[in-house]
Amino acid sequence: MANKLLLDTSLDETYSLIGIHTSLEAFQLAFLINKHLKTSFCREKTDLDYLDKEQTAYYKLYHYWNFQQECSYYLVENKCKINSETALDNALFMQQTSYSIYLLPEFKKIDFFLKIENEVSSFFEKKIVNSLQQIPNIITSYVIEPSKIKTKENLIFN
Repeated sequence: MANKLLLDTSLDETYSLIGIHTSLEAFQLAFLINKHLKTSFCREKTDLDYLDKEQTAYYKLYHYWNFQQECSYYLVENKCKINSETALDNALFMQQTSYSIYLLPEFKKIDFFLKIENEVSSFFEKKIVNSLQQIPNIITSYVIEPSKIKTKENLIFN
C-alpha cells in the first residue's frame, strides 16, 4: 500500500509585524527605539542576505530579547540598494546604475519592519505603534496583517 505524505508549507503566524516609515538610517532608528521604548536592540553580526536573481541583497538586522515576555524583537530594513557597473558599447567607459531590492516587495513604501516573534495582544501592538509614532523623524508606523504578506518566507531570520 502506498503512503501519501503532504508537505505543509504554511508558516507559523505567531508574530506581529509593524511597518515603519522614516528617513533615518538603521543605526539611528535602533538607537531612538532603544531610547523611547526602553529596549536594547543590537546589530546582528551577520546581515540578513537573500539571493535575488543574480545579486545578493543584504539587509541590516537588529535583535532584542525581551526577558519579561520571553520573545524576540527584530528590526530589519526593507530596502537594499544595489550598485552595478555595465560596459557601454565602446567598452572604454563603465556606466553605473543602481536599483533597489525589497525584503517584502509588496510593501515597497515601508522602510523598516519591527517583527515581534510571539503572539501579542492588539492592545500591546497599538501601544508599540503609539510609542513609535512619538519618536521624532518617524513619519508613521502601523500593524501589518499577516494575511497581506505574500513573501512570508523572507521573514524567517534564524
